[in-house]
Amino acid sequence: MKSIASRLKELRAIKDIDQQTLAEVACVSRSAMSKYEKGTAVPMSDKLINIAKEYDVSLDWLCGLSDNMGMGRAIKTLSDLLYILPSLLSIKQIELEYHEAPNEYMMNGEPSWTIAFYNEDVQKAMVEYKRMYDLYTSGVVDDELFALWQEKMYKKYRNIEFESEEKKDPDIPLLFNEEE
Repeated sequence: MKSIASRLKELRAIKDIDQQTLAEVACVSRSAMSKYEKGTAVPMSDKLINIAKEYDVSLDWLCGLSDNMGMGRAIKTLSDLLYILPSLLSIKQIELEYHEAPNEYMMNGEPSWTIAFYNEDVQKAMVEYKRMYDLYTSGVVDDELFALWQEKMYKKYRNIEFESEEKKDPDIPLLFNEEE
C-alpha cells in the first residue's frame, strides 16, 4: 500500500506541478507540503479534500487505499486514458487489438464491445502503449522502467484533449447515467 507522501509526489509528477502549486491548492505553506511529501507530517482531511477536488482524484487513491486514481468522472485528456490502461489490461477479457475490418463484433462466438477512437494521436499512443505493455507483461521491462515510461507518456499527452462534442446515436441505449 502506498503512503500519502508517495501519492502526493506521484500526483505532482503526473500533473506536472511544483510543490508550491500543490501547497496553494491545499491551503498550506510549501514547507508543510514538503513535510507531507517526506512523510514527517500528515495533512488534515480538509487539505486532502481540496487536493482531490482540484485534481480530480479519489481520496482513497490519495491516501494509498486504492490504485484507482479517478473519481469516476469523464476522461478529458489522452494522459487520463493512458493512466487507466494498466487497470483495464489487468482484466482478462480486455485486450488491445488491431482490427482491419470495422465490423468485427464477435469474439470467440460471443458478442463483445468495441471502443473505437478516430483520433490519430490516440492511435499512435495506443500502438506505443501496446508495445511497451507487451514488453512489461513478458518480463522484458521491469516495474521501475515501466513506471518511468508511463510517467513520460502522461506528461507527453497530458494536454491532448478529446473532443467534448457529444454525438449520440438514438438507436444505441445509454449504459451510464450522464450525470455520473
